Amino acid sequence: MEHLDGFHGHSQDHHRYSDFKSAGGPARGGAFVDFGLRKIERIIDSSSAGIQPRNLLLPKNYQVSEPKVHGSAQAWSSEPERRLVERRHPWTPERTDRLQGFSLLELMVSVALLLVIAGAVFLVMMAHQKLSATQHLKADMYLSIRGATELMTQEIGQAGLVTLPPSQLSAAVTASTSPRTVEITSTTSMYVGEKLLVDTASSQELVTVTALNTSPSQITGVFNNNHLSGAVINALGVFPQGVMSSSTADQLQLFGDIHGDGSLVYIHYDCNATAGTLSRSVTPVTPTVSASNASQVLLNNLIANPGATPCFQITTTTVGSNTFVTNVALTLSVKTSAPDPQTGAYLTMTKSYQNLAPRNVLAGLELANVPFLDRLQPTPPNLPLP
Repeated sequence: MEHLDGFHGHSQDHHRYSDFKSAGGPARGGAFVDFGLRKIERIIDSSSAGIQPRNLLLPKNYQVSEPKVHGSAQAWSSEPERRLVERRHPWTPERTDRLQGFSLLELMVSVALLLVIAGAVFLVMMAHQKLSATQHLKADMYLSIRGATELMTQEIGQAGLVTLPPSQLSAAVTASTSPRTVEITSTTSMYVGEKLLVDTASSQELVTVTALNTSPSQITGVFNNNHLSGAVINALGVFPQGVMSSSTADQLQLFGDIHGDGSLVYIHYDCNATAGTLSRSVTPVTPTVSASNASQVLLNNLIANPGATPCFQITTTTVGSNTFVTNVALTLSVKTSAPDPQTGAYLTMTKSYQNLAPRNVLAGLELANVPFLDRLQPTPPNLPLP
């Protein structure tokens, strides 16, 4: 509790002053001493401490003494006296000393330390940022070449597969030793020279297509057995040239039911280190197609292989009149899309697969060695496409 007398927690002083005021104070003749109070005209010399004289009311038994001065600081005879004066006049020399700021030297040292620490943190962050950028470049380069090589590996394995969409005879067929043109439900993926398996059980026979019409859907061939309307038509076997032996060091040529959906397609990959691209073209094989579809770029950061190694290398085996590509070696080199932030040079990577086996073509090789040549399908006459 703070009262006019400047003390805390002394209830008796409060009551003394209250009694003094209720008696009318000095104006009504009440004396300070009668109420246990006395009037203090000043505490310290105003010239030494810069404090204006004040009229204060203190307890009667309170002793006021002059402050003891040591240097620029003042020493008080009692703690209450010091608190009283500082409450009335907060800017005493002792308190002013405690509230002083940093010196210019201290400020300069602090700023210098801050700059050193900030510079070290900045260098660490820059190094981490460059390392992170390098890792991203490597990851992008690796993912791009891995995606391309995985696609090529899958399609090389599928090359040479022979299947047809469901197809049937639209009308009954009478046996004849002469070629007959018959109507069927679909000619999709059929071509001249293909061997078709017609009907089932005892009526089943192998018919070679000598002519083909897509509208209406008709095929021409020799039917040695009678067949009812609705007799199923299948194509069995493999393409010995599923990976074509006409492939070069810069172009790999494939065909067959590569997507496993009954559609016969021709695919070629083109490796162009000069342009820095690896591209892929997919073209459905029809009797009238004469050119490949536009290519799609798979890689745009291709570079020349070390030692002038070709992108594509094939191994062939010939059995009778059929040539089989039994192995494909693939070598691709790429660079990062941007220079490495740490070295300023492009990072490079070479991916090499030496034993990519076209499993369907190898199955055809086994059939040829038996020999079981009826299941070896000839190459469509319009392949390879330019």
